[in-house]
Amino acid sequence: MAGIGGDIDQIVCEGNVIIVNKKDKSVATGNKAVYTKKTEMIVITGNGKLRKGGRILLGKEIHYHRITGRLRAIQPTVIDEGKPDPDEPKKPSPKPNGQ
Repeated sequence: MAGIGGDIDQIVCEGNVIIVNKKDKSVATGNKAVYTKKTEMIVITGNGKLRKGGRILLGKEIHYHRITGRLRAIQPTVIDEGKPDPDEPKKPSPKPNGQ
């Protein structure tokens, strides 16, 4: 959406949105992202998920601040470290010895 003088005020992306923070290797995903130039903030909504430090956070919204590189989940639900990601395909269980 263009502002006065043709400058961009806001960018909206819909579909499979993925944002990667190279500093801390965190990844945010969702169905929709809205970038607002004035605040330098990207807000991800729709099945928001944040993978950070071996943990997965599901949130109502995922916020990414472009200047600081900070990613955070709003109203997060933590999926404990070590538990499988519910969106990843399951691997077959190993067969017991002797079979």
